[in-house]
Amino acid sequence: MFKEKIKQLSESDIKYIEQQIDKLENEYKNNALATKNGMWRIASNAELFPTNELNSEGILTPEQRRTTWAYVISFLERYSEFLEFSDGAKISEYETLMINWRQ
Repeated sequence: MFKEKIKQLSESDIKYIEQQIDKLENEYKNNALATKNGMWRIASNAELFPTNELNSEGILTPEQRRTTWAYVISFLERYSEFLEFSDGAKISEYETLMINWRQ
């Protein structure tokens, strides 16, 4: 669904999304508002929705959250073996993110 869109990401976009995912997994872990805002930032950066459809307060609709989550999963499937996160570990699976996001 997002393969072509993900292939077209610039190096800086990849780094930015990597940083947001890292924050979701670590820094934002127990902060629901920060988690929602982090997902909004990913959606905005990846241009998943027209600008006029994004809430200026940094909150996604339930449908936008599902779409953005699907995008994050596709992103991780493509790049996770190459990404280094703040703890120095390389992500090979994203179950932790999934558990945190669904809470």
